[in-house]
Amino acid sequence: MRKLLSAFIALVFMTFAFTGCSGKSETFKPAELVTVAQLNTDSTYLARGFFESLFTNDEVLFTNCFPEGYVESFNDSYGDNFYEVFKNYMMVEETFMGSVASDYKVCSVENGYDVATMRSNICRTVGCEYGDIGEIRIQKIQVQFMDEKGSSINNLYFEVYEQNGLWYFSRLCNDVEF
Repeated sequence: MRKLLSAFIALVFMTFAFTGCSGKSETFKPAELVTVAQLNTDSTYLARGFFESLFTNDEVLFTNCFPEGYVESFNDSYGDNFYEVFKNYMMVEETFMGSVASDYKVCSVENGYDVATMRSNICRTVGCEYGDIGEIRIQKIQVQFMDEKGSSINNLYFEVYEQNGLWYFSRLCNDVEF
């Protein structure tokens, strides 16, 4: 299972590291940081909140990106702090300046997604019933970073899903899946 976790973390790192710039910083206006109260109400808040939690040191926000008990179960099973694992692999030299929701695509057969497999994968990962999973989306957000050379804006893609009226993080994606 540690190999699976290592592969997942490597995918996370590569996805983040290879996202391209999407525009000029003067047109980017970061939204206010996502709060715990907003987090699970919409896919846009969930994706932004997940990413923001890693750069604002908000472990409570991060934990709430997953169904109740999931992070604790992971920590108990593997002896690693799930939050610290993600945080360490996502750190970059630049300063995080903010994020904004950009667009999303509903995962449906009509849009070319294998929704049955996606639902099954989510159920296996979080231990829920197939029928508990509602809509699945690929949520695109833009994040801004600043370093001594200037500002960069990156597109990030997240698979998020609705479960019993609340939105949760499933996995990072790449632009090809969007």
